Amino acid sequence: MLCAVLGFLQYRWIGQVSAAERIRLRDDLHFALVNLSRAIGPVDGELDLTQVSALAARYLAQPGLSDYELEIVATGPTQSLVYASNPAEKQVWKRPDAIEPIFDRRPFDGGGPPGPPPPEERQFGRRGPGGPPVRWLILARYKAGSLEALVVAAKQRNLAVTGAILLMILGIAAVLVTLTRRAQVLAEAQIGFVAGVSHELRTPLTVIRTAAFNLTSPKFQSRPEQVERYGRLITAESEKLEGLIDQVLRFAAGSAGHAIRELRPVDLGPVIEDEVRALGDGAVQVEVRIEPDLPPAPADEQALRHALRNLLDNAVRYGDGKPIGVIAKKITFNRFPHVQIEVADRGPGIPADEIGRVFDPFFRGSRAIRDQIHGTGLGLNIVKKITEAHGGEVSVRSDPGAGTHFLLRLPCPANLTVWNPDDNANSVD
Repeated sequence: MLCAVLGFLQYRWIGQVSAAERIRLRDDLHFALVNLSRAIGPVDGELDLTQVSALAARYLAQPGLSDYELEIVATGPTQSLVYASNPAEKQVWKRPDAIEPIFDRRPFDGGGPPGPPPPEERQFGRRGPGGPPVRWLILARYKAGSLEALVVAAKQRNLAVTGAILLMILGIAAVLVTLTRRAQVLAEAQIGFVAGVSHELRTPLTVIRTAAFNLTSPKFQSRPEQVERYGRLITAESEKLEGLIDQVLRFAAGSAGHAIRELRPVDLGPVIEDEVRALGDGAVQVEVRIEPDLPPAPADEQALRHALRNLLDNAVRYGDGKPIGVIAKKITFNRFPHVQIEVADRGPGIPADEIGRVFDPFFRGSRAIRDQIHGTGLGLNIVKKITEAHGGEVSVRSDPGAGTHFLLRLPCPANLTVWNPDDNANSVD
């Protein structure tokens, strides 16, 4: 509908412009030739062609008239070409766009100062009814052949301009539609995030409040084993709350461009082993393979630990309790040395239509929603922000029914250079 309306307006506008352009050009051309005739002045004998050429260039210099050529013709029994602004022109034009007599000394019958005849009395070769024959005529013609050619050229130019404007409007409309849809999807994801976080907060808070209430009951004070059990429960639920708050704060920092604080040489092997050990005994079997002599990488250790923890937690959550594989090795990526950390699970994998969105903030897959798997939809987005802040890259590949592999690559240059936001960069041997 928008295209049809714009197309109709474009057509009508071009038609109106073409008609107005034709009238304006005819009036401007006639006015310029009248002034040129007066500037040439009375002519007896030969024309000063140098003066004519200078005057023609002056009076046809206004916009829209520079594409016109001039001829001056001597009339009489036969017409002869006296002057042509185009030296290649050798004959009198048969269909000029405008004709104007050059003013001469012969007065009108009524006397008075000489001057060009009124427009309504101009005729080719005559001063007016009963007047003497005109000796000199100025002929003007558009270089392409006629005034109509100029109007067509102007019409095509207007068509191109309005077509470009139309395409630009359509492009802007398409961008606005795309941005609106993305904003709608993001708004829905944010609503889901708020609901998910509210649920994630309510659950541990309810457990903590219940455990605290039971601990204040007199009947539990004489049962140390119950007090110890509730104490462990409060500690575990508090750690869940702390992890959730840390996740949200990490996301906010990453969105503000502060995903990392300080880069120092980090030995990645012990960091990986610590995070695997932090999963807890019996949570899931983890197979770890770390290449010997793994080079250190410039990293913010705390941020990197958080990214690894998110990848491991994601593998545990979606791996259906099957063993997890963690592989760290040195590779050449984009022609530079990198350390690659691979975290793989053996779960059902990620659907093909969702794999391109797993790193989007607030995104939760259909399986997580269907099976009510706890999460905020921020973990993998935080991993991406932290990795990219280190100058690295994270990617994913997944085969339905064969598990999911996350590949985290960090640069490890030979001459290690670290960055501190408070100090200048230092070189570490």
